[in-house]
Amino acid sequence: GQVIVRVSKGDHSETREIPLASFEKICRALLFRCEFSLPQDSVILTAQGGMNLKGAVLTGANLTSENLCDADLSGANLEGAVLFMADCEGANFKGANLSGTSLGDSNFKNACLEDSIMCGATLDHANLTGANLQHASLLGCSMIECNCSGANMDHTNLSGATLIRADMSGATLQGATIMAAIMEGAVLTRANLRKASFISTNLDGADLAEANLNNTCFKDCTLTDLRTEDATMSTSTQTLFNEFYSENI
Repeated sequence: GQVIVRVSKGDHSETREIPLASFEKICRALLFRCEFSLPQDSVILTAQGGMNLKGAVLTGANLTSENLCDADLSGANLEGAVLFMADCEGANFKGANLSGTSLGDSNFKNACLEDSIMCGATLDHANLTGANLQHASLLGCSMIECNCSGANMDHTNLSGATLIRADMSGATLQGATIMAAIMEGAVLTRANLRKASFISTNLDGADLAEANLNNTCFKDCTLTDLRTEDATMSTSTQTLFNEFYSENI
């Protein structure tokens, strides 16, 4: 249906019909800004119909179960915020500060988290399928049983992260830095790990079947019960496995 909206200022007024769905989204966006004391913006919604929250300051905000689908939060500051079970599908968090945020059980399917800072964030059981995490900083993140299948994680820093039983099948982690991470039982089947660096990382029971391991660095890692069937390896990686890890794989 349609909604008739009349805007008046002084002796001048304008009337326009807009779709009910758009009206509801606009009202929700305006109420959201009021609730969190954000200044109003002339651009209320994104082209996709999500809330325009570009550069918003939402530090420590409680956004539990909030609908942020297709929202623009690029450059926003959400340090310490709680987004438990929030729906952020298709949202834009490029360059956002998500340090120390609680993102457990949240939905970030196809979201953009490129260049975001997520140090110490909790992403246990979160859905990051198809998300863009290029150059993101995930230092010390907890990502237990997180679903990152098909995600673009090129050049991310996952040092100190906990990725126990995380699903990273089909993900791309080219040039990623993974130091002192815990990846027991992680699923990396068909993942592109070209030029990624695994240093002092626990990959006990991880599955790298059909993964691209060309020029991948493994140094001082735990590779007990690692699966590498049909994985593509450069000569240097294959030699490393044969000389140092053959009994474990």
